[in-house]
Amino acid sequence: MSELQDSVFAMLNQTEGLQAFSKTDNGSVEDYIPSFLPELDKMLGGGGLPVKFISEVYGSASSGKSTLSIQFIKNFQHMEHSYTVYIDVEGTANTQRFIDLGANPERILTLTPKRGKDGKVDPLTIEVIGQKIIDTLAMINQADPKAVVLFIWDSIAVTQSQMEDNTELGSQVVGQQAKALNTVGKKIAANLQFNNGVLLTFNQAREDFNSTLPAQYRTQKTVGGLAWEHLLSTRFLIKSGKKITEKSTDKTGIGKVSKLQVVKNKVSDSWSNTFELQLIGRKGFDIYYNTVVKGQELGLVSSGRFPKYISDNGEEVKGATLIKLVEEFTKPENFDVFRELWQKEVKHYFPNVYPCLFNVHSYFLEKNEPLIKGLRKHYMDIQEELPVEQQSYNYKHFMEKLENKELDKELIDEVESY
Repeated sequence: MSELQDSVFAMLNQTEGLQAFSKTDNGSVEDYIPSFLPELDKMLGGGGLPVKFISEVYGSASSGKSTLSIQFIKNFQHMEHSYTVYIDVEGTANTQRFIDLGANPERILTLTPKRGKDGKVDPLTIEVIGQKIIDTLAMINQADPKAVVLFIWDSIAVTQSQMEDNTELGSQVVGQQAKALNTVGKKIAANLQFNNGVLLTFNQAREDFNSTLPAQYRTQKTVGGLAWEHLLSTRFLIKSGKKITEKSTDKTGIGKVSKLQVVKNKVSDSWSNTFELQLIGRKGFDIYYNTVVKGQELGLVSSGRFPKYISDNGEEVKGATLIKLVEEFTKPENFDVFRELWQKEVKHYFPNVYPCLFNVHSYFLEKNEPLIKGLRKHYMDIQEELPVEQQSYNYKHFMEKLENKELDKELIDEVESY
């Protein structure tokens, strides 16, 4: 590069809004919100919900969309600098459901429709929600620069545009919902990037009966159109599967299989074909049940009658049925063995690094999340053995922040104690 080019670049670097691309983290995922269901985290882009982006889960009614979101919220609440805002358009969110699934509703802000003095309810419009997301994100980021804010939008399918809301009943306003989502979505996306926000939206899916494909392969149509889908970094479909029973002869189910497919992923190439999770009644996507089932698939837990797991130390945990084995693992005295099993599954799907352990803003401490005990050090040892060019971006970025003392002291102290 000539001296003239050097001087021009130096001048442009001093121009507001311009800087060398190498000095930005645009498009890089510095933080993840994990589900702690390892296969799902892998499929979602390498570590869970990617921070700075919009993700969407879509499916039919009662397919488990809101239940899955609470799985993320519960784990997110164990992280430092974490803030959750639940946008309940229909006003149907159930506080007890959050409690049953392990989330603390007192640590969740909510935006709901308002009732006017005349008794009429003013619905939340796309424009109102978009502005609230932008304003809330900026306010929290100003108060806590390391904050990560998770917004749950339940759901965009029933959210009207301002024009639709102002139109008399019975009138047709074609395409206004999609147009409003496209316009507002672009503004939200920019603010998520620069203020460390995450937006997880729900969308209703219906079969496209005009599809030329056979009935069993009909495409799933959703609200928002192609422009909205383009804004999404991660998009996954959830469908209800077969009933789960404790015994094969039981007629009453204890849950159902949920089939998930990541159909779009802009932050990773890890998306693939459909995979299954177990949705267990009031326990939702229970980590114990899902870990045992996945353990059987991976050959870590025996199948058939009296399934069991034998730890590396020879300790045996078994039950008369799969659900009985799950119940054994939930006992405090068996937690260490369960953690070993869960971590083996994490290592299977993430052989070199589990990115959420190397977040630089909102992060886990072992004292707040005992499941990860020893796991971060395990991956640090692996990464250190790799050539620098093969090391994970998240690990290198984390270590750079660590060396510069840009991480919180309690996180630095924990890492340096390994």
